[in-house]
Amino acid sequence: MNSEKNAQIELIITSSHRIHDTIGGVEKFVASFSSWCIAKGIDVTIVSRVLSLKSIRITQNPVYSETNDRLKTVKKIQLSPQLYYLGLAVFSISAFFTLMRIIKRLRLHGSKLLVIHSQDTNFAALATVFAGKLLNVHTVIHQHGPYQELLSSKNMKMIEQNINKVTCRFSNLVIATDIYTAEYLKKLVSDKTRIRVIPAAVNINLYDIPEKEGFFNKSYFTIGYIGRLSTEKNLELLLRAFKEFKLVANVPCKLVLVGDGKLRLSLKQLATTLKINGDIVFTGFQKNILPFLSSFDVFVLPSKIEGTPISLIEAMAAGKAIIASKIPPIEAIVADEKEALLFNPDNSAELKDKLLAFFDDSELCKKLGSNARNKSKEYDAEIIFGQILKEYAKLRPIRIHENREDFISMFSEKVKINVDIS
Repeated sequence: MNSEKNAQIELIITSSHRIHDTIGGVEKFVASFSSWCIAKGIDVTIVSRVLSLKSIRITQNPVYSETNDRLKTVKKIQLSPQLYYLGLAVFSISAFFTLMRIIKRLRLHGSKLLVIHSQDTNFAALATVFAGKLLNVHTVIHQHGPYQELLSSKNMKMIEQNINKVTCRFSNLVIATDIYTAEYLKKLVSDKTRIRVIPAAVNINLYDIPEKEGFFNKSYFTIGYIGRLSTEKNLELLLRAFKEFKLVANVPCKLVLVGDGKLRLSLKQLATTLKINGDIVFTGFQKNILPFLSSFDVFVLPSKIEGTPISLIEAMAAGKAIIASKIPPIEAIVADEKEALLFNPDNSAELKDKLLAFFDDSELCKKLGSNARNKSKEYDAEIIFGQILKEYAKLRPIRIHENREDFISMFSEKVKINVDIS
């Protein structure tokens, strides 16, 4: 697509994630996708949540660095479910009225294709689909992985399912990052033709980094992880496997955990208990992961739950030897003994054996790393983001007579709230 054609698109990105002061898969997507769209001549407005009384932030045509240097370390605040959902509800209402104002203003500028693209299927999506239906604007909602599996209570899951059913029902297009998230979303709607699977993306060229350079002594065998320090990432098992590996290999080695999260303190305590704390580096939040990724001999992703893990694709693009848990979302990206070595995420001994396999065979590291680098090209931003633009272009024309009364009538007749998905 040329810039002249793309310039006919006006894009509004919404998210109930704190895009501007935290980092994760969604935040990285918004930064890279919005920057890519702007480079293609598409005007982008971001409406996102912030942790303040105002609750909302509007950004026009943002400029993001590939190393995420806009971000800073932010202290997480643990809220009760009641306060958490109250905050999201306030954001959703604020976002709705904000979108109404933005849409009316943008329509004064001409006849560009206007698209609102929500980066979740819950609270930002509610604002998105209601504003879209009332003002006849195309709406897209985007689910970045099996978020519902991370919820801590049955009531929270029920709330999310109810909201997801409404937003999926009334959006023009639903994007899931993997087939497993798509299967969940298909349970919520009768019209499954509006659901697309489009994986996460990275700028492949950014990760063409030198081998074994960075912050750590090259004489160390360095094992690395990048991501949140949270329960679903299964990092306790990684620490135990690292101890077993260290005892058998009997060489200087380091385990580097790049990232932050609520499990940081408990993981440090476990490292002390296992008597490996001197060989584990907790880097905390990092604006630029490239020097750390460069220093790794092996990248490990031991997760029990994933969507399309961006950190895995980043490691692939860097040509790293990869060990990852044998779960369907990861198996959809890398094949065992081809682009990575896969292990049972409940078995620390198996992970230890995979570490030893790479330690004992440098040629295996190079072979699988090279294969991973080649496979990562399928997830290049130019390809994946291009797919999203093609989906925008296929959105059906909106009938002008689908007015407020039509929508309210359809909503009251066809949406049933109390759903239960096993």
